Amino acid sequence: MTIPRGIYGVALTLSFKNADGSAKDLTGYTGTLKVWIKGQSKTPFVSATLTIDSPSSAGMTHYDIEQGKFDDEGVFRARGYFTKTGANDPSDIFEIEVEESA
Repeated sequence: MTIPRGIYGVALTLSFKNADGSAKDLTGYTGTLKVWIKGQSKTPFVSATLTIDSPSSAGMTHYDIEQGKFDDEGVFRARGYFTKTGANDPSDIFEIEVEESA
């Protein structure tokens, strides 16, 4: 996914799927989004709540982008982490590309 540099105050919508391509059922889970600089650090510069949208069985979430988090251009790695009692289920790693805004 690609977003403009400096964006904040808007929701970044993220869809999570199972290995077979079906929607991930997030019923009962809490979600966290972690984003880090590709190839430089394993310490995330974003570690924030992922809001699980309704219906939770559809695998849709959003992250309300905070000011200052995506001020630099580049390619970043991200992962959703989903937990509930007896389960810890991280998503596949995906990339977020931040480009100069027009």
